[in-house]
Amino acid sequence: MMLYDHPTYTFDRDDANKLLRMTWTPQTASMTLGDFKEALHNLAGFAFDGPTHGIQVDVREFHFRPGLELAIGAIK
Repeated sequence: MMLYDHPTYTFDRDDANKLLRMTWTPQTASMTLGDFKEALHNLAGFAFDGPTHGIQVDVREFHFRPGLELAIGAIK
């Protein structure tokens, strides 16, 4: 069942196996750091809303390359 469709990622759930799937799209090449953080926030939210026994993330089309701001933000 499709849960969320965004230009840079989608979420769907396999209810029979309680599996949450996230699929990155080629549009991640133009994604911002804010878009990336929003996607991770949504991933956590959908997993929490479960029931979720597993999470599968398809990164075959993931092209985002975060800059130093991601690493610096983690240090603060």
